[in-house]
Amino acid sequence: MVDIRNATEEDAEAMRTVAQLAFDVYVARMGKQPAPMLANFDYHLRFDTCLIAKIESVTVGYAILQINSETPLLDTVAVLPDYQGKGVGSALMNASETIFAKAHFKSYWLYTNIHMAENIDWYSRRGFKISYQTIEDGFTRIYMQKTL
Repeated sequence: MVDIRNATEEDAEAMRTVAQLAFDVYVARMGKQPAPMLANFDYHLRFDTCLIAKIESVTVGYAILQINSETPLLDTVAVLPDYQGKGVGSALMNASETIFAKAHFKSYWLYTNIHMAENIDWYSRRGFKISYQTIEDGFTRIYMQKTL
């Protein structure tokens, strides 16, 4: 069973590890590290809403939500490769949507990289609609929105 809780500063290293392992598969496709591998987790833990997913005592995933503006953003969802396809990502998404709904948002955004086709498909199956594509920080990003 997946346990979701708010992350604390003590979770920063586990989040870095999950990011490195979860996004490593995309380095060859993109020719560089994806943005989540370069994230400043200390900043996110201080200024954003971060969730941790644990199974038993193992941190198996995390989510970063930016809810401090008019445009709520699900910045990142990451799951260890060995736990992908086992409901961890869905549990993180469900917990994130509960937070967005409690903050009275009617919809929220996320972005993914154009080279992450699996993520685009997964988010589409979860009800997201592609809104636009842009280049930011040297990454070609696909922005998607979901109505709650």
